Amino acid sequence: TSSPPSSGSTAHGEATHGYLLHEETLHVPLLVRAPGLVAAGQRRSEPVSIADLAPTLVSLAGQSIPPTMDGRPLFAASSNAAARAPYAETLYGWETARWAQMFALRRGSRKVVDAGPRVLDVDLGAAAPEDAPRTVPADAVDGDPGLAELVATARRVGSFAPLAPPAPGADDLAGGSYWSPLGGPRATALTPEENAGRPSPYDRMDVVQRLDRGRSLLAAGDAPGAAGAFAAALDADPANPQAHQWRGRALLDAGRA
Repeated sequence: TSSPPSSGSTAHGEATHGYLLHEETLHVPLLVRAPGLVAAGQRRSEPVSIADLAPTLVSLAGQSIPPTMDGRPLFAASSNAAARAPYAETLYGWETARWAQMFALRRGSRKVVDAGPRVLDVDLGAAAPEDAPRTVPADAVDGDPGLAELVATARRVGSFAPLAPPAPGADDLAGGSYWSPLGGPRATALTPEENAGRPSPYDRMDVVQRLDRGRSLLAAGDAPGAAGAFAAALDADPANPQAHQWRGRALLDAGRA
């Protein structure tokens, strides 16, 4: 994801997307038009994954689906048979600010988000479910077996721990899970203990807003004002490398090398 712009309405403190895993950015409409291949007027209510797009297009083109391709063709005869557990992640906060890495898994109307020091347990069937989700400290997750199983699955997928590859010719190719043909965990994946020791991006939206303000001032030519905004971000989050980078740029633009 790219750095969020400095203007626009906010969703849970975030101007656009990149840091958080709310439905505003995860729930994306998908429309397919394929005359003679997909009947008009079909509507699917169950969640699907962006990983399903490639096998769907390959299938509609009349080609066989490579066994290494994640996801499943959405219009195959058996595509409704298996329950899905769509997975989402964002490492943007980790890569830019060294905040916690975040992994989410949805099963039915329940979505869990491993947000570093805490886990969000969201009932998507409730009214405004993500305005006040149930929050569980990371070290207390094991006290809820159902929640612990979902979080463990999200973490396993997030680390790309090697799973069994899909069976050749299977219609449900990975069913919401990812697998690595190379094996081994992702090099950038933190352990759960390391991740729990990092600030949660959900608790750092004030810093993001200060960075957004600083970039807006810098774009408007107010380098001294931008440097002040970035300094305010550093006051709240002293180890943030992104804030250091932008403050340095603003100081250079202000002639304060």
